[in-house]
Amino acid sequence: MKVKSFSISSKRYPNEDRMAIQNMGIYGIAIVLADGMGGLSLGDLAADVVTNTVADYLMKNYEGYAEKEVLHKALERADQEVRRVSIEKKSNMGAAVAVAIIIDYELYFTCREMSESMPNTKKRRSC
Repeated sequence: MKVKSFSISSKRYPNEDRMAIQNMGIYGIAIVLADGMGGLSLGDLAADVVTNTVADYLMKNYEGYAEKEVLHKALERADQEVRRVSIEKKSNMGAAVAVAIIIDYELYFTCREMSESMPNTKKRRSC
């Protein structure tokens, strides 16, 4: 499978979009898309942290089953990492993320907003 992407950048704002594609061998492919939140600082860094953390978590922990659980845990791990980096950088950063796992002809998809400014998960928006 080929995955092609493009981003349409604004002339006024830097591009804070990030994508990671993780080939998980017999377990399929994971695609992670993140967009740094406008209005918050270091959106590009937040998007990098989210894409890398989720892709790495899925590669190390996905075993071909329990997609909902592994996606949830990957997003929780990324949320913790955004929080850690935000504190380290003394910044209020965040990103919206969408994650898909494709196995054979099945697609598992989820998305969420992650931000140090929204530590209460009840305030987070999901898809």
